[in-house]
Amino acid sequence: MTIWKVLAVRGRRRLRDKRGNTAVEFGLLFPALLFIMVGLMEFSVYFWLSAVLENAALHASRYGITGNTQGGMTREQSITQAIHDNTYNMVDVNNLTITTLVYDNFSDIGQPEPYADANMNGSYDSGETFTDVNGNSVWDSDLGTAGSGGAADIVVYKIEFTSSGITGLLSPVLDNMKHEAVVAVRNEPF
Repeated sequence: MTIWKVLAVRGRRRLRDKRGNTAVEFGLLFPALLFIMVGLMEFSVYFWLSAVLENAALHASRYGITGNTQGGMTREQSITQAIHDNTYNMVDVNNLTITTLVYDNFSDIGQPEPYADANMNGSYDSGETFTDVNGNSVWDSDLGTAGSGGAADIVVYKIEFTSSGITGLLSPVLDNMKHEAVVAVRNEPF
């Protein structure tokens, strides 16, 4: 028997041999399976962080409605503390952007300050006259006044946070993901 016949016989045997197929198939599919599992974990953390911020905004607004303060703190510091207490140390309060705007009516939320559209282009242009509702001497696209409001005022609590992925595997998709929670409430007559 020549060497070529020996190699041909051994080659045919190896082609019919099914041992090791599972290991090869697993080796081919494992990276995709790992990517899917890590992706599910990353997106779960992203949605969980969004839910945590919503919860923190709700607790802060409930605390702010009453007008109470914690001992030795201002009302704004007490609201920030309520947010910190309800983020389970998953969010650094120093990296949050907390905005509170006060309105007279719920219908005023997100509305611009009234202006006289002299050139009729549908947007405010420098030099056009306007009503300075919030008293800061400049036209604003939102007429809310910064602060936590007084008795019976409408207050919008807005919390913003930017996060990144936890593993880095999906960093092109999940880096610098913005989370935002907004709650509008009416203060109690404190």
